[in-house]
Amino acid sequence: MGSRPFQSTSGLPCAKVIKLVAIVLMCLSLWVAPASAKVIRYFDGNSTDVNVPAGIAFDLGGGGADVDEAIQWMINQARGCTDCSAQVDVVVIRSSGSAGYNEPILAMNGVDSVETLVIGSRDDANSPDVADTIRQAEVLFFAGGDQCDYTRNFNHTAIEDAIKSVGAKGGGIGGTSAGAMIQSEFIYNACSDAVDSEYALDDPYEDILFSYDLFNWSLMKGTVIDTASKNLDKPTHQ
Repeated sequence: MGSRPFQSTSGLPCAKVIKLVAIVLMCLSLWVAPASAKVIRYFDGNSTDVNVPAGIAFDLGGGGADVDEAIQWMINQARGCTDCSAQVDVVVIRSSGSAGYNEPILAMNGVDSVETLVIGSRDDANSPDVADTIRQAEVLFFAGGDQCDYTRNFNHTAIEDAIKSVGAKGGGIGGTSAGAMIQSEFIYNACSDAVDSEYALDDPYEDILFSYDLFNWSLMKGTVIDTASKNLDKPTHQ
């Protein structure tokens, strides 16, 4: 009896079935899932790394208008001088916003470069490239915003370790508003509903949440940083 080409159960010759499967697989390989949020970078200055940290220093701002003199003081502490040729690389960390700090910080004495990292998720905070950028800085500055974003996205991630390494080598650590609040040992994280003073005094155990294990700076042991304790119109920080 003569042989005949193998037929698939669908009635199509085997060669056509294989060709059809190959086309489907090729189409699937070209399909790309929607991209997740990625770190946004804004860089200004010299891309060559420098390394001259002299001693850890904290600049904690209360929000509102920034005090340039305080940021310059922190930079000078990291440089180890106020009038010398030593320079530092500054990384600004924020959970939203853009490059508003780049220009004024780059204009300060002793600044070699400024890079702003907008880190909006835990995936971003675990990026090895982002962690390396932070680790190479001599000064870190945390912008204001929402301390809940910082505590949720940064805790137990690659950049948490990188941030700690900057402090360990004697760099400068600064922040304003939420960026200052997350430097204390006990952090009012504002991850619950807004709480005003009257509500908090009535029941201090409801909707008042703290984080305890973010950076754990040795100089901040036993502290709570509240940058809006005198602002009665800002209930989430009371």
